[in-house]
Amino acid sequence: MTPDNKPRTPRPRIAALLLGGWVASIALLAIEGTGSAAQREIPVATFAHADKLLHAAAWCWLALLLTPALVLLRPQRAKLALVVSVCTNVAVGALIEVVQAGYGASHGRSADLLDVVADATGAFIGALLAYALLRRLNKI
Repeated sequence: MTPDNKPRTPRPRIAALLLGGWVASIALLAIEGTGSAAQREIPVATFAHADKLLHAAAWCWLALLLTPALVLLRPQRAKLALVVSVCTNVAVGALIEVVQAGYGASHGRSADLLDVVADATGAFIGALLAYALLRRLNKI
């Protein structure tokens, strides 16, 4: 119990679970992003720039996991957590593109700067959504 007789929220545990989901999601994206494009059995959308939409959605998901984790760990620094989340997720996306430029090229993958732009857009949208949700829930 806290001094004002309110039960404590398990912030560190929730943050740890969110961070674990974030790391697992990055691992899955990295494996998929550097694997062979020819070996995919998952149907892929065929409209123009469908991959950019998928990039934005994936990085929105990453930001929806990382932003609340950082805010729960340091609620007094919520706006900084938003910036750190976006920057971290964009850096991860850029790193995956660098890996694709080297290793992925021999597996039918190629790096694309527009993928990083889509990643940044998705990360920004996801971080803003997470921030707005946390404000709505009075967690910050």
